[in-house]
Amino acid sequence: MSFEPTSTETGSDSIDVPGIGRCWHYRLRLADHILVANFKADAPAINAPNDTEETTHLLEQIADNEAIKVVLFVGTDVRFGPARLSKEERSNQIQLDSRTIFERTRRFLRTLVQFDKPIVSALTGDARPPLGLTIALLSDFIVAEEQIRLSDPHIELGVVSASSAFAWPVSVGVVRAKRYIMTGEAISATEAERIGLVTEVVATGAAEGRALEFARTLAGMDSTALAHTKRALNLPLSERLHVLDATMAAARLSGG
Repeated sequence: MSFEPTSTETGSDSIDVPGIGRCWHYRLRLADHILVANFKADAPAINAPNDTEETTHLLEQIADNEAIKVVLFVGTDVRFGPARLSKEERSNQIQLDSRTIFERTRRFLRTLVQFDKPIVSALTGDARPPLGLTIALLSDFIVAEEQIRLSDPHIELGVVSASSAFAWPVSVGVVRAKRYIMTGEAISATEAERIGLVTEVVATGAAEGRALEFARTLAGMDSTALAHTKRALNLPLSERLHVLDATMAAARLSGG
C-alpha cells in the first residue's frame, strides 16, 4: 500500500490504524510504515492542555507500535497547530488547575525530546504555540512552505515561553533565540532556514510531498540504528531538561 500527499483533503476522517486510537485533532493514515497525522482545521474548540495531552498519548502509542517507523505531522489550512489564545479567550476554556496544565505540558515536551522514532513535519501554515510550533521545532526534519511564518507571542501576553526558551537556543544559539522569543517577532520561512530552525523551504503546496520523501527514506533505514543515532543527536536537548523544568515552573507562575 502506498499513498500520495493529500494536504487538500479536508472532509474525510481518520482511518483505523491498528494499535492507535482515534484522535480529535488529527486525521491519521498509515502506509509503508509511515503514520501521517494531518492537523484538522475543523478540530473541536481549542484547549491547549487537552491538545498536548492527546498528542502525548498518540506518540506513546506510536512508540510501542512496530508497524510504524516514522511519524509525519502535516499542517493544513491556515495553521499547523492552534494559535496561542489571549488571556480572555483562555479564561473561557475548560478550566484546569495549574498543576494539571503544568504536568501535561511537561510530559508532552519530554515525550517529544525522548521519542526515538523519526518525526518529520510539513509546515503548510503559520506555526505558533502551544502545539504547532513545539511539534515542528522538536521534529527531526522540518519542511516549510515559503509563505509560512513562525512566531512565539508568549511575551506579548505576559507569559513565559517555556518550550521555546528550552529548545530554540540549541538550534539557533542564545543570542538569536533571545531576539525572537523576547520580542515575539515573526520569522519568515527563508529566515528560519537560514538560522537553522527548519530543514528546508519549498514552494507553496509542496511541503507534504517533500516531507513524505524524507519519511520514506527514513522508513527504509535500520530502525535500531536510527533510534540510537537520534538519541545521540538529541543529547543537547536531553541535557537541558532541567532548563525545561525551570521554564515550566516560571510559566506556571506567569499564568501560561
